[in-house]
Amino acid sequence: MFKDELYSYILQHNSLVWIDNDYEILLPAHKADTAFEGNRVHIAKIINAPDPTIIMIRYICSWDNLFPLHPQLWLRASGSSPTRSWFLDRLHQF
Repeated sequence: MFKDELYSYILQHNSLVWIDNDYEILLPAHKADTAFEGNRVHIAKIINAPDPTIIMIRYICSWDNLFPLHPQLWLRASGSSPTRSWFLDRLHQF
């Protein structure tokens, strides 16, 4: 896989869009996406559950302070991009 192809799978900071009290993340196009439009994931608050908007705002504020020039949306404290296994390990905790 070429570097440009690998980079296209990494979510960019500008893929995050705020909509009222919710937000959306644009996932890049993939081989099953015949229109090559990508997919929008809309994140909204659910009653009696942790507010994902507050969590994302905290993350983005931290991201802006630590890595203002990085184009990637998801970064670990070290500045490296999380791997798929790193992400899935944390996801399975929930």
